[in-house]
This record gives sequence, C-alpha cells and structure tokens, in this order.
Amino acid sequence: MRRAEQLSPRRRPGLGRTILAALALAAVFGAAPAPAHAGDKDADALIAIAEAMNEFMEGKFDEGLGRLDETLKECKGKACDPAVRAQIHMAMGILWGSGRNDLDKAQGEFEKALAEDPTVTLDRQWATKDVEKAFAKAKANAKSGGAAPVPTPPDPPKKPADPPKKPADPPKKPADPPKKPADPPKKPGDKKPKEPPKEAATKEQLEAVAQAESALAQKDWSGCMGTVIAAMADKEFALGKLTLAKCEDAGGLVLEAAADATIAKTLADEEGDAGLSQQAQDLLDRLRDDTPTITLVIPKSWTDVEATVDGVAVPKDKLTQPIPHNPGKATIEVKGKRGKFPTQFKTTEPFGRGEQITVNVDEGQQNNSQVLQCIMAAKTPADVNLCIETGGKGRGLTLKMGLEMSGYVDTDDTEVITPAIFLSAENPTAGWNLGGSFLVDVVSTASADIVASASRRLDEVRYGATLAGDYKIDVAKVGLNGSLSLEDDYVSRNIGASVGADLFEKMVSPSVAYLLSLDTAGRTDTPFDVFARDITRHTIDVGVSLVIDPSTVVVSGGTVEISSGDSSKPYRHVPLFEADVAERIPNGATAELVSQQRAPLLPLEHLPDSRLRFAIFGRIAHRFESSTIRGDQRLYLDTWGQKASTTDARYFIDITERFRVGPHLRFNVQGPASFWSKAYVTERAPTGVGWTVPEFRTTDRELGPLLGVTAGGQVRYGLTDDFAVGFDLEALYTRFLDHLYITDRLGVYTATTLELEVK
Repeated sequence: MRRAEQLSPRRRPGLGRTILAALALAAVFGAAPAPAHAGDKDADALIAIAEAMNEFMEGKFDEGLGRLDETLKECKGKACDPAVRAQIHMAMGILWGSGRNDLDKAQGEFEKALAEDPTVTLDRQWATKDVEKAFAKAKANAKSGGAAPVPTPPDPPKKPADPPKKPADPPKKPADPPKKPADPPKKPGDKKPKEPPKEAATKEQLEAVAQAESALAQKDWSGCMGTVIAAMADKEFALGKLTLAKCEDAGGLVLEAAADATIAKTLADEEGDAGLSQQAQDLLDRLRDDTPTITLVIPKSWTDVEATVDGVAVPKDKLTQPIPHNPGKATIEVKGKRGKFPTQFKTTEPFGRGEQITVNVDEGQQNNSQVLQCIMAAKTPADVNLCIETGGKGRGLTLKMGLEMSGYVDTDDTEVITPAIFLSAENPTAGWNLGGSFLVDVVSTASADIVASASRRLDEVRYGATLAGDYKIDVAKVGLNGSLSLEDDYVSRNIGASVGADLFEKMVSPSVAYLLSLDTAGRTDTPFDVFARDITRHTIDVGVSLVIDPSTVVVSGGTVEISSGDSSKPYRHVPLFEADVAERIPNGATAELVSQQRAPLLPLEHLPDSRLRFAIFGRIAHRFESSTIRGDQRLYLDTWGQKASTTDARYFIDITERFRVGPHLRFNVQGPASFWSKAYVTERAPTGVGWTVPEFRTTDRELGPLLGVTAGGQVRYGLTDDFAVGFDLEALYTRFLDHLYITDRLGVYTATTLELEVK
C-alpha cells in the first residue's frame, strides 16, 4: 500500500505497480469493518470500493468517483450497513482530496462518513497531509455538532423557560470560563500535560510481524508484504510499518520502502519507542543512498519539452532535477521542438541500487531519425507503412502477414494480374528479422511488337518467391537474401549478402551489398537442354545514411552491375530498311507501313554479350509532426552508351492515427543505347546476293529514348490495431521519342492489400 501522493499518475513509480494494486485491494477489504447487521449489498459495495481505489492508483479519478457514487445510490436504506456506507464516503473523500485536490469536497464526504459511523478512521496510507487535515476538521465538526446529527435533549420546552427569569446574570458567568484555559500557560512553571504514548501493537499483530519476518528470511518479500498489510488493516503501528518497509526494500521497491519507513519513524515517536524510531531512521539513511536517480540533460535548443518516465509525466519544473526511481529499467521519452520542427527521443536504461545515471537527450538515435532511416530503405509502400507504424524499429517480436492483389492495364493491349502473399517475423530487440513472399504474374498481351512480328497473343505465367533475413551483432548488421523466378522460357536465380553498421551513435550508417544472378533464357515449349542461354550478373551496392538532425536523414550511394551472356530475345525480329527508305520512316510507324517499306529480311534481335552499368543515387527524407516527405534522385549510364535520370517524390500524411494517404510523383528521362536506331539500315551485299545486317540491333523500347511520368498515391486505413487495408492507384504515361509502332502509352496500376500484424 502506497500513500496517495506516491500512487498518483504524476509520481507513481513504475516497478511493482501490479503487485501493489493487488495488495491495495486486499487492504481495502481488510479495512472495512464487519457490519453488525450485514445488508444485501454490503459485499458488492466493498468490491466497488476496492475497484475504485485501484482506479485511484491508476489515476482514473473520475471513473472511481463515478463508481462510488453509483454504489452509494444502491446502498440506500437497509441495502448496506451504515459502517459500509461510511467506508464509501471515506473512499470518495480520499479521491476528492488526494486525487482531485478538492479539500472542501473531501471534508464534506468525511463528515458524511462520520455521520454514518462515528468510529470510522482515515487510513493515512491513502491520504496526503492536507487530506488528513480535512479529516481532522470533519471530526471536529462532528464532535461540535456542526455536521453529525446530535440527539435531541429530553423535555426541551421546560428547561429554556427558567433562564429568562435572570436575564442579566447568566451572560456574565459564561463569559469567564473561556478565560480560564488561557491563564494557566501564563503562570511560570506551569506546563501543558503530555499526551500519553499511543498504544503499541496487539499480540495478534506482533505474531503477524513474526510471520512476515519469517517469510522475509525465506526471500518471500511479497508474502511478507501481504502478511503485514493484513495485520495493519484495523490499526497501523510502528513495528508493522517498519517491517513492511523492509519487505519492500527486499523486493527492490526502495521508493515505497522509504515512504513506509518515514511513517514508521513517526509512529514510533508517537508510541514512545526510541529504539524503533532509530531503526527506522537507519533504514531511511540507507534507502536514500540506495535510491537510483535519473538526470535528463536536454539541449537548450529544444522548446515545448515534455518528458515521461515509464509513461508517467515529469513535472516541467522537475525536468532538470534528479528523478528518483526503483532499481531495474526505466523507459524515458522526451518530446519537444527544435526550431519549428517536432523532435523526440526515447530510450530504455537499466540501473542498479544507488546508481545515478545521466541521460543526454541529444545523443543516440531519435525516433524521427529511426523512422526516416527506415523509410529510406523502403522499397514498397508496405515497407514505408511498417517504418511509420513501428517507429523505425518494430515492437519486439512481430508477425506480419498479408495478401495483395495488383493489376496493370495499358493502351498497348497489355494486361497483368498479380496475386501475392507475404509473411515476415521480426524482433528488433533481439536484432533479427526474416521474411518471404510468393507471387504469380499472369501476363496477357498483344502489344505492337507482337502484332508487328505476326505472332499470336502472348499469354504467360510467372511464379516468383523471395526469402530474406538479417541479424544485428553489436553495431553491425549482416543479411542474406535469395529469390527464384520461373517462366516457361526463363529462369532467374538470385542470392545475395549485405553488411552494414551503425556508427557514431547511429548518426552514420554505411552499408555494402552483393547480389549474384544466374539466369537461363530459353524458348517456350522447348526444353532447356535443347535451347538455353546463360546470363550472369554481379551487382554491388554501396551506400551511407547520415542523420543531419532529428528530423532529416540523407542517404547516398552507388551501384555497379556486371553482366555477361546473350540477353537477346529469341522471339524479337528487327526490320531493316534501305538507306533512302529509313530516312522517311516516321516515329510510331504502323506495322502495315513497316511491312510495306522494309527490306525482304527480318533478322532476330542481337545485343552485346557483356554490359557494365553504373548508377549513383541520393535520397533525402524529412519528418514533420504528422507527415513525411521523401525525395529520390538517380543518375545512370552504361557501356552500351545509355544514360538516364529518375526523380521520385513521395509524401506520407497521417490524417488520423489509423488513416494515412501518400501521394506519389515520378519523372524519368533516358537516352538511347549507342546502337539504337528506329530504322536500321541494310544494303545489298557487294556480290549482289543477300543483304548486310548490323551487328547489334533491337526493337526493345527500353533501349530507346523516352520520357516517363508516374502520378498517383496510396490510401491506408487501420480497421483495428492489428488489421489494415491499403489501396494503391497510379497512372503511368510514357512518351516514346524515336520508335516504331508506338508513340506513347498510358497504363494504370492498382493494388489492394490486406495486412494482419500479430505482436
């Protein structure tokens, strides 16, 4: 049991609250006197009192008062014994005084309690000093007749009849007695008589203390507490309070132990037991040395600072003072503003008895920065959602699973439907995560390329699976990933590894990754052992993440890819034109025009057997109070002579705690490969037989000059804390600047996602 000032939300310690709440309930039952004539509602009333006091401990003062008020209505008349109604009023007085700090209402409730049961007492464990004074005033009023009903004297009409016969004398005589009590202190040598010492513990209470000490000797400190609290249900005594303090001290509840040791010393002085008082003082001295403290060092540049320790707010005038705490762990969270931008800091610190720790709020990784760094690494909207929801690092062991149905359709007569399932498990506290996915791509197309080559409509099914995981070791993180993609005519196998580190208090995070791709290209309905081409790719990514300030993160890096093998499509035919005709072929020439104007040969596509690709990228993200903006820029070139630039911007807005929107805009521009030509030129061989053919030739649109714009966004709504639905909608427009068959293409991409998260 704690004093109310310690149990209030402003000062309540974090460790052992659950245990203390249970003991508080037991104490309330024990404190209620046994009714002489029990009412039907007595048991329910006592339970309601216990629940209300438990709500008081949790800071739910309005709920507790409402519960007691309803209970009082149900206890009218003979439904409850007067002694029980008195306990209800006493509890309401404590909630008004210790919880709401309304001492007038507290005194009123105490007066009502004394009217119901004049013997009712105030349990000082629940009351502040001001509440004790309010109870003392209520008791004085009850004795003087100011509050409690006073019995009517017998024969009232006869007695007042006589005094009027002597009107002058009586007023003088009553005036003298009040002076007499004032005179004795003036006489030298006279002393106020000492009050007799309070009565010490009963035999039963001393036996209970002995049982508690026995439990303490067996290291059963909770059993020790329960025994002592039960022994003090009717009356507190010094030895009991001191023993309770020792029990709490053994359980690591040093703050509670200090409070009860202080009460024990006061009671020992009242009981006239100097030895016990000294024991309480010795325990207090040791507890002061054993009490850990937390000192927050907050940057002067922070404003509007709010701090909590274990979820309990720290008063603003106490932010710079040492904060006492029980031994163990404390979760410290500080929020504020740096300039006009919001910032926050959170950490969990372990400490032992007597340890005085200093927490530098400006050091380490702030939550905003964690969120931003996570968003930087996100590759999909779902990844971004996870970053925002988990503060960038998750919430302990979390299982996440989901279903996604996406689709794509464009004006080039291509349709794609992709159902997918994904599953992941992570435990950032333990430093690991593991995830995988499986999807099916169903592609149906009769694009301009297909039509131009006189091929039938293409229908393909692709199966893809991924598996990835990483593990954190101190400041380093290592990861492995792999994927497999299967089609009738193409198999792709990928395996990779990565390593990263968090340096300089996570302000600088470099990383390097390697991916090996082993692909096999073939022909539909043809076994790979009959026709197959092997393509090998080595990809190296390097990057570094920099925390500029608690709200801004910058990432930069580069990619090198080395590929070898013939990646030419075995179905793609390339039309050739004589020189004078090639000059007249317009952009977007139709299949009919190309067929009429081309030379009488149609060779297959042929690309170089090797390719080096280089890219550099930069990313910046900034977190506002309820939104995040991210911008990406990528520059690309390769040994085929192709150059490209991609700019991407995303903005995530938290409309409510569960509703989020995220507009997206992307712009891409690229030049042609060095061997690209809208109309490849051929000429007759010098012998007059046959035609010359360019060594490298293609109609792959992605190797020609083009412009692309993507605009859209996502909407996500959390139906519950664990279940959410998301919807993505994007329009993709591409302008082909020097191509056959097509000048532009408009596509629409949609995705619906269902996510379930189990923590």
